[in-house]
Amino acid sequence: MVSSTRLSLPYLAAGQAQKHVTHNDALALLDALVQMSVLERGRNAPPASPAAGSGYIIGSAPTGTFAGRADQLAFRDGEAWTFVPPREGLVPWVAGEAQAVVYAGTAWRPLLSLNPLALLGVNATADAFNRLAVAAPSALLTHEGAGHRLKINKAAAAETASLLFQTGYSGRAELGLAGDDKLRFKASADGSAWFDAMLVEGATGEASFPATPADDNLLINGDFAINQRNFAGGALTAGAYGFDRWKADTGGASLSISAGVLTLTAGAILQVAEIPPGVGQRLAFSVDGLSGGNLQVTINGVTQAISPGTGRRGVTFSTGTSWTSPLSVRLSPAAGAVSFANAALVQGGTIRPYRPRPIALEMLMCQRYFQVLQGGVFIMSSGPANGSGYAVLPHRMRAAPAPLMVGSASANIFNIGATTVTAANLLSFTMNSSQVAAISFGSGTPATAANQSGFLLNATLQFSAEL
Repeated sequence: MVSSTRLSLPYLAAGQAQKHVTHNDALALLDALVQMSVLERGRNAPPASPAAGSGYIIGSAPTGTFAGRADQLAFRDGEAWTFVPPREGLVPWVAGEAQAVVYAGTAWRPLLSLNPLALLGVNATADAFNRLAVAAPSALLTHEGAGHRLKINKAAAAETASLLFQTGYSGRAELGLAGDDKLRFKASADGSAWFDAMLVEGATGEASFPATPADDNLLINGDFAINQRNFAGGALTAGAYGFDRWKADTGGASLSISAGVLTLTAGAILQVAEIPPGVGQRLAFSVDGLSGGNLQVTINGVTQAISPGTGRRGVTFSTGTSWTSPLSVRLSPAAGAVSFANAALVQGGTIRPYRPRPIALEMLMCQRYFQVLQGGVFIMSSGPANGSGYAVLPHRMRAAPAPLMVGSASANIFNIGATTVTAANLLSFTMNSSQVAAISFGSGTPATAANQSGFLLNATLQFSAEL
């Protein structure tokens, strides 16, 4: 019997008797194969009571009526089975599995498990570059009873394996291995210029933040906790220092502190800060809990205002070139009094939380500019009409400081007895590389004989190397 090439439908022969039989066989095959659906896949034994119109994909070890028909399609027409040998590309729906399968030449497989599947678009159009495309509110990858791992593999270290986050199909953030085997977190504002926000070394696990400036406060004593001059609050004349590193500007200032909160009633306070070389183009100044009105911040002649409010508040300063040292930072109320705490000036354009230094380190940094020495100072005479004192300062200062004796002290010279030294007797001061301070006193004060020595008792000496 002559049949069609693809579906093996029987043809009617010329002069054939009972042509309706052949025609009906062809219709039965069409009924089975068009919009093909079967109940099960891999069934080896025929069901005991098959329903009319039911279909099956026979398994690999068939028995009974199915014997010798592995992988064939079996359809029940009500009275008998119709068998159809599989052909590559046949796609029936398997109701028991709720999926379509395809005959791939040697076996039946789920339609979407073709290996390889060139393109797959889910509610989107895949292309030669984006071979998997999904348009959906979300996508879920879940476990199959235990854990789940998503793998992104690259051919060589110089290639890229990453997750790219986009806005309007323009890159904004990237996470992964980009150009080497270091884990990178990258960011971009336009999809063209990219910055490494975080870099993790594979060999050590050490993390660095290349685009984040150092978080160190460029100001010293930003919380006003160091007070070597014992400033009790109140008025400061122009240029006078109160809390360490903070002085009154040219018009003077009036200020006080309570529980770490500074209240600036009038005028302006100023810190002239040394900054390390290479400080970038942006600086951020901020304070905590500003109240009372706007705080005006002036850095190297540029003024910006911080509005009052809770939490950390600040402003950003930018310049076309790196900042140079020293840096003048001036704070003043726009009107009336303002209160705030924890002043900080950091590199970059981000307002960050205040991070205090250890108090010992803060004190050491303050003593680079100002030190107080109290107690005994050794004295020796260099002649019959004058004397000199020697003291070792705890820390090296920024430059040779100017000395000041507060009040008076008692000089006890061997074989002479006690005498008085006042600030007016203090003539000069020098300091050598070993931090030894040499202080010269006025003629006859204390009056000593040559080569005699003693101690300057109860002395309060101040050494200032402020900018």
